[in-house]
Amino acid sequence: IDFSKMMEVFDEKEVGFVSVTQHFNTSNSMGKLTLNVLLSFAQFEREVTGERIRDKIANSRKKGMWMGGVVPYGYKLENKKIYINPEEAKLVKYIYDSYLVTPSIMELRQKLNEEGYRTRSDKRWSHGGLGRILHNPTYIGKVRHKKNVYEGMQEGFIKEDLWNQVQAKLAENMNRDSENLVVGRYLLFKKLYSASGEMYRCDACIKKSKHKKVRHEYYVSDERRFKTRKIDEVVTESMKEFIKVDSLFEREELDELAKINWDKLTFEKRRSLMQYLIDKVILDGDQVRIEIEREKICHLQEWQGSVRDVPDDLEGI
Repeated sequence: IDFSKMMEVFDEKEVGFVSVTQHFNTSNSMGKLTLNVLLSFAQFEREVTGERIRDKIANSRKKGMWMGGVVPYGYKLENKKIYINPEEAKLVKYIYDSYLVTPSIMELRQKLNEEGYRTRSDKRWSHGGLGRILHNPTYIGKVRHKKNVYEGMQEGFIKEDLWNQVQAKLAENMNRDSENLVVGRYLLFKKLYSASGEMYRCDACIKKSKHKKVRHEYYVSDERRFKTRKIDEVVTESMKEFIKVDSLFEREELDELAKINWDKLTFEKRRSLMQYLIDKVILDGDQVRIEIEREKICHLQEWQGSVRDVPDDLEGI
């Protein structure tokens, strides 16, 4: 791919490329054909290698093998396998027991830090660190690969009944938080998915400085956590450009879209419109794919009727 980009620069500057070890040059059509064939095979080889690696990891996870990465708190690594770390395991058990009698992870974090418990790197416990421990099936002797859970080769030390109770409470709290977050500034609330089909959850935290409180908002999955601003901007700009391309729409759709002045929409009305039109946004690595419910374009009067009572400016939310 890098070589292909380099050739584009060469072509712009009218520079030819002659290979010493291969019998071709880009000054004639046969040389260009040979170059494109070699680039295609190189790309094919990269993709096949990637597929083989992903298949190997998936098969190893099905067998319950540890495939590297950060060793979960409560375990230690020996000879490429993980074993229970007795001292850390005591704290993990305490975390699970305490969560059932604590309203939320945030209050559990505060409780642990006040009691003097620290992480493996001697830092205060964070919301994300505790969340990973409470969601991790490693502690009941299983391993997770994407959305699937398999029997693991490591020994578990949390009883499955306790783990299930914790998962039920986590799900209950997540549903409650989602209901509260719907009125916030989450542009892709219940619309953002990973390539494997997992829906990203909305999350937020308040960080205090000397003079003010700052709210940070995130989209969260079991594997990723990132701030909302960047992906929201990408989707917003893509939608803005999409509705300007007349050739993509029928006359009836164009008449409906002409009634919308995108640049004059407040944030809340823009969010409402995108929630109405977008079926889902799929995040695959660094690629973003937006799926539109096209039939709704011809029924924008339904959306317009639903936003008449929306305040003109909710930027302060």
